[in-house]
Amino acid sequence: MRRFGRVFACSAGLVGLGGAAAYGGLYYNHKKSMVPKETRYYSSLAGEAEGRLAHLPPSREAMIERMKKERFDLLVIGGGATGSGVALDAATRGLSCCLVERGDFADGTSSRSTKLIHGGVRYLEKAFEELDFRQLYLVWEALEERSHMLSAAPYMNHPLAILMPVYKYWQVPYFWAGVKVYGLLSKLVCCFETGVPPSSFFPAATSAFSFPLLPAAGLKGSLLYFDGQMNDSRMNLQLALTASLDGYVEGMKGACVGNHLNVVDILKDENGKA
Repeated sequence: MRRFGRVFACSAGLVGLGGAAAYGGLYYNHKKSMVPKETRYYSSLAGEAEGRLAHLPPSREAMIERMKKERFDLLVIGGGATGSGVALDAATRGLSCCLVERGDFADGTSSRSTKLIHGGVRYLEKAFEELDFRQLYLVWEALEERSHMLSAAPYMNHPLAILMPVYKYWQVPYFWAGVKVYGLLSKLVCCFETGVPPSSFFPAATSAFSFPLLPAAGLKGSLLYFDGQMNDSRMNLQLALTASLDGYVEGMKGACVGNHLNVVDILKDENGKA
């Protein structure tokens, strides 16, 4: 019996050490890759609300004049979410950058998203069903991005409540376990800085009373969990405007960004340099 106790204690200790090491790795990765908490994307309204002068981006005319006179390290063609994000990333890394968009910012695919900021519950389900770590890592990254987007632009992004009615008894523990694991993973990955409330379960009577439009026949209860919702086109615009700010991070030279500027040709010298 004593031997069993020692084996159990050693096993529990190893599991505890392994868990602590795993969480330490998650914490280190989160802190290494996270954007500082005080980061805010450009918004004059947000600046006034916080009682300080907001940084103002240069006028479109001023940026076009810069485009005519300066040479840039990087030219980004397209002012959608990807292009604007690349411009912001490049500018914060010290590159001189120019972004041009032939239409308006986010007037294509970037303004036609689901408006959701989610980690991907279905990817988490696939990760466990197929024992696929790549799917789990996808959820991991998405949850971290959700946390960042909710904290960096709270004036346009917010938690979104999602209700899932359940009509079969076996689905109650199955779905409940799924959303709880989703929430736990979010807390671990984001070091408890999730930006959303925890999930909860409502019994059938409470569900029917609170949500009278739910079909009541066979209702066993409902699960409430949270993801994020964003204004995709405005978020895209904020990325582009933020990229144009001088001093957004220390020493940053703002990018030149312009809409309604069409690229018709790229001129190169005899060495192939643009």
